[in-house]
Amino acid sequence: MCTSTCCWPRTAGEAWYHSVVISARQTLETARAAMAAAETSGPDGPVGQRLTRAGTFLERITLDMLESADLWRTLLA
Repeated sequence: MCTSTCCWPRTAGEAWYHSVVISARQTLETARAAMAAAETSGPDGPVGQRLTRAGTFLERITLDMLESADLWRTLLA
């Protein structure tokens, strides 16, 4: 994470937006790690299938959240 003051939110609205984006990016990393683990454990086995479903679910709702945060960001201005 950047600690330079150029990257820090300057308003409370920016802080809320950046908080949502950072959280979503971390969740997206987790989703993709689950899908990678599914490939490693064997996507056709029960563990691989569960990891694939969970990873896909998290990835899709997280991408929706990022899109929604961008769409509604103006409410925080």
